Amino acid sequence: DHCVTGVQTCALPILKVLRAIGRTENRPSHQQGRMIGRDRELESLRAAVADCIAGSGSVVQLVGEPGIGKSRLLGELTADLRIPLFTMWGDPYSPGQPFAGSRQLVRAAAHISAEADGNLAGALLMAAVHAVAPNLDPWLPLLAMVAGAEVEITPEGEALDPRHIADRRDAVTVEFLLASLGSPCLVLVEDAHWLDDASLRLLRRLGDNCSGAGCLLILSRRPQLLPQLEGLGGLLVELKPVETDAAVQIVIEKIGSTGIRDEHLSQLVERAAGNPLYLEELTASFARGGDLPDRLEKVVGAMVDELPVSKRLLLREASVLGGHIDVPLLVEVLDSTEDELHEELSALSRFLTTERSPRFHHDMFRVVAYEGLSFRRRRSLHARVGVALAHRLNNDPTADGNANVALHFHRAGRHRESWMWSTEAARQARARGAGVDALVLYRQAFDAEIGRAHV
Repeated sequence: DHCVTGVQTCALPILKVLRAIGRTENRPSHQQGRMIGRDRELESLRAAVADCIAGSGSVVQLVGEPGIGKSRLLGELTADLRIPLFTMWGDPYSPGQPFAGSRQLVRAAAHISAEADGNLAGALLMAAVHAVAPNLDPWLPLLAMVAGAEVEITPEGEALDPRHIADRRDAVTVEFLLASLGSPCLVLVEDAHWLDDASLRLLRRLGDNCSGAGCLLILSRRPQLLPQLEGLGGLLVELKPVETDAAVQIVIEKIGSTGIRDEHLSQLVERAAGNPLYLEELTASFARGGDLPDRLEKVVGAMVDELPVSKRLLLREASVLGGHIDVPLLVEVLDSTEDELHEELSALSRFLTTERSPRFHHDMFRVVAYEGLSFRRRRSLHARVGVALAHRLNNDPTADGNANVALHFHRAGRHRESWMWSTEAARQARARGAGVDALVLYRQAFDAEIGRAHV
């Protein structure tokens, strides 16, 4: 058994410790049964894990269209994983929020919970850095930018030329991560296409240093171009539509060979066009006696419409928070209690994971739920979220979330608040060397100013 060292010495097996502090994730899937049609891709990923265990780290980019099976494949890979796993996710709301993605990874490496405030995060980060990489102590303020932690400025940090902040920050962060994560380890990044620019650039640097560190970095993303990752070496695993034979097996696995006529089977396979998520949900709809919609969105919409009214409304309202649901925030927005809300959310396991901080199984589920809200209701909920987040920041000066507040006020059509929070968030992003994310925020502020002038 490996042992975690850092904040303090322990004698617990590493996987138990990681679960206790949230560094590993159960990867429940709404899709049941065995995985079909991805044996070759799974073997490629398992070979990369074996090489990592043997001391040769690498980078794998898992690329495919929505619903093609990226998360399902990764769930299969990690189900029997024998090395430490560190997971981070991109979120549709991440762009323009510097370090929204990489903060997850740095906090996990430093044993800092997501809920820790800036002062506590600073104390834990200082202890972790001193334990595994004391040579980085002078550069602690740079690492604190990524971790969302409050630490005292150091002479080295104060003397650093602002033009070199981003490069030095990323170098320090990667050195800390490789010292802290251990070898071998798997860093799994889901929905990398949604990560903020600063996080993508950091991951690029981490990827360039994986080979000699016994670290396997797997990035799951859609096929769109990500300039930050251009030229990143390693293995590219492209998920194509499943073959017809595999598609037939998926249908039969779902409803049995005697439960469907040949012409209906052919119709299902042809309609899904090799997309496993579409095929499974289409098959489920058929088994319930429903029709065969021509788009996945319509299938998901029918699933949402089948929910009891109260559950349907809760799913739609939760979608306003993004792909990951901050339950205490949702409690405040909906004026509910945490226990009641957890119980109600657990009844939506077809759409959400059942963790303490649930997330949508697939962004298609979130998008369809969100679009089920009236425009007026969306704006009202975004305004409530913005007010609640702003209240949090006013009560905790060490908190870091101006960009998130700005986004919700922007979507609420609250132009004055959007401009104010966007410009402040952009200023902070520039000071941290996150220029591209600052530009996103300045554009948002510009849009808010136009909206304000129009009003």
